[in-house]
Parts: sequence; structure tokens; C-alpha cells
Amino acid sequence: MSAPMASAWKVIPTFKSQSIERTIHFYVDILGFNLASVKPEDEPPAQYTFCSIFAGDKAAANLYFFKPSGDTLTPSSAYIALGTTQLDLLYESLKVRNDVEIVEEIQDQPWGYRQFAINDPDGNTLTFFKFLEGGNPGEEWGIVKAVSPRRNHPASTSRCDAWSTVYTPNSEAKTNPHRIDINRSDSSPNLELTMSVTECAICPLEEGYDEDKFLNLLKEAQHEQNRWIRKHQPHLLEGRPYENLSSFSIQKSSPPLLLITAPWDSPEGHAEWIASDENKVVMGQLSSYFAENSHMVFYHLDHAGGEDDLRGDIFAQGPFNLWRLTVKPDHKDKLQELFRNVESHGSTTEPSKRIWGGWRIGDKKLADEQNGGSEERGTEQDPEVVVFWTRDVKYDVGGRLSQVHDPMVFRYEWQPLL
Repeated sequence: MSAPMASAWKVIPTFKSQSIERTIHFYVDILGFNLASVKPEDEPPAQYTFCSIFAGDKAAANLYFFKPSGDTLTPSSAYIALGTTQLDLLYESLKVRNDVEIVEEIQDQPWGYRQFAINDPDGNTLTFFKFLEGGNPGEEWGIVKAVSPRRNHPASTSRCDAWSTVYTPNSEAKTNPHRIDINRSDSSPNLELTMSVTECAICPLEEGYDEDKFLNLLKEAQHEQNRWIRKHQPHLLEGRPYENLSSFSIQKSSPPLLLITAPWDSPEGHAEWIASDENKVVMGQLSSYFAENSHMVFYHLDHAGGEDDLRGDIFAQGPFNLWRLTVKPDHKDKLQELFRNVESHGSTTEPSKRIWGGWRIGDKKLADEQNGGSEERGTEQDPEVVVFWTRDVKYDVGGRLSQVHDPMVFRYEWQPLL
């Protein structure tokens, strides 16, 4: 009779987690693992005490997370082997994010690995690696895409294409969170690296501007952008439930404010439009309406909830609110938790009852444009979430979000233009 250990077919590392809900967000929404199970199944996410996640063929990379009974948590670590081309792709995808902590830059090691390491929110360290010599599963898998799963693929196909996990206990580690999804594309002939973002710009306008002329100019700008999109990035409009990429709204305050939003496949895709001759002509015409010596808010947003894109066409159907909330880094997780709770309780599929939120991408000092941009507040590192909700949402969105510790809040009320 063969020895019992000869029947072993898998090793499953176990990690500790102070928040299983946060762990699921990091590993599934950010890294692209699949969620296998949670316990207790019938409780809300905040009450989870266990989860199992996996990735790769036959769940080759499989991790169990348990919530400890006390406050003591000792971080652990695991090595996850990736395919030949996928390792560098994942590294390039993660290093551009300001909310993923890379604790070891990618490099070739004398023991024959090429590797890099990150920390999860509980300080557990994940080291992704490949062999420098010999075959790595992955060369025959074709090109990998880093994409937004809900935009281009069903969530069930989103995964990190790992082929092995090696467990090493009791490592030293640090902390942090976010999202990157790796999907296999066997038929794609070219490498495509994308991170979907939502453009958000708030532009103060001159008092007493000609509203009719300005509206006609916005229509012309929208038309020119759509024509450019259909020529250079047609996939942004093909098969979409909307005809226009950008949406425009107005707040009739002093000064009046213009809101511009648009979904893009990546910051680089948006930059291509910004650099185009068509955009330069459009912005040259619009700039004559912008208030002088005022502060313009402009950045990209990464979705904070269940929908990747802000559906500008839906929010354009009636008045809506927008809040910008900035907190210290230690309170970001709490604000994320509050937003997900707000979204689950207040948002529906009805156009008149929608909630969407996104985290600011990149470091930017904040200025209060409602005070003429004279007062800088916050720091480059302080996280900021931007939350949109339609007027028919009965849930106390603002009140719930304000429960986070000491938020800096800017409030807006918008009327759709286009």
C-alpha cells in the first residue's frame, strides 16, 4: 500500500485578515482572483469570518483567509508563479497605481527567479515570480490583457493566470489596497494593457456668459469628439447604450460651474484625445468661457463600487448631487465601506435612483475652487472619493458618507446640459 502522503494533491496557504470584506475587495477587485466561498454565507460582508479565493488552471493558486478572534495578527507570505509574459505585465499594471504597495521592485534574482512583491491590507506579502531558465506555463497561453472585467468580460472569467502557489509563514510586511484584473486572451495578436477610468472635470465659468451660445458650442464640441472617437477609438461607442462619450452638466452658482464626465479605457487613451488637433480647437473655443484666475478640478476616477463606468447618459436625465470627500489615508477603508453600504442600500437599476462613486487616481493637491482656488487643503496623499447620486434616491447618501472621521467635503447640485 502506498504511503498516505502520496495521495496529496494540493497545499492551501492560510492567512489572517482583520476584514474579510476588505480582503475580498483587494484580491478579487484589484488582483483579479476569483471568489470561491465565504462564511457565514447568509450574513452581510462586514460579518464574514472566512473566504477562499483562487486563480489559475484548476485553482492552482488557492488561498484561505480567516478572521482572528483577537486583535493579534501575524502577517504571512506566499509565492505565486505566473506565466512568462504575465509576470511583467502584472508588475507594469500595478506599479502605476498609487494605492498598491510594491515592497520589492521587479528584478532577476541569483537563485533563478524574476520576481516582485506587494503587501495586502493586512500586511501579508505576495511575491509573484517566474523561472529565468526552463519553461514557465504561460508561453503557450497567448497574450494576456489587463482589463476591466465588467466592461469587456463577464466577472466569472476574470482571473490572475497563476499556475502555482508556494507558502512561506511569518514574513515581515506592511499594508495597502486596489484593483487589477488579468484575463487570458488566446486569440489576441497584440499586447493590450488597459485600466478603465472616468474623466471628471469641474470648470468655473465667467459670470453672465451667453448660455445659448455656450450650449451650441458644447454641442459642437461633443460632435467633434464623437467623430474623432469613431475614427481613432471606435470601441468606446460601438455597442454602447449611449451615443455620446462626454456628458455636460451645469451648477448655477457664483461662479457657475461646468461638469464634464466621460468613460475611457485608460488614462493613455484619454491623453491621446487631449493631444489631438480636434481637442485643441474645441478647448480653444471653450476656454473663452472659463473664469480667469480660477481653480479647475480635473482628474481620473477609478470606480469604488459595482459599476466600472459612470453612466453619464443616465445621470443626464435629471438633476443629481455630487460630493467630493477627502479623508486621511487611515480612514480610506472606512469610507470605502460606507460607500459600498450606501450603494447596496440606495442604488437600483432605475435611472432615477442611481449612485456611482470613484476614487481619485494620482496625487494632486486639493484646492477649494469655490473659494477661487486661494485655499489649498489636504495633501497629495489624502484619498478622495467622488460620489454621484440622482435626486430620487431616498437613502441619506451624504449623511451616511459623512460618518467617516473628519472628512473634507465639497457639495454640488447639477443640472444636465447634454
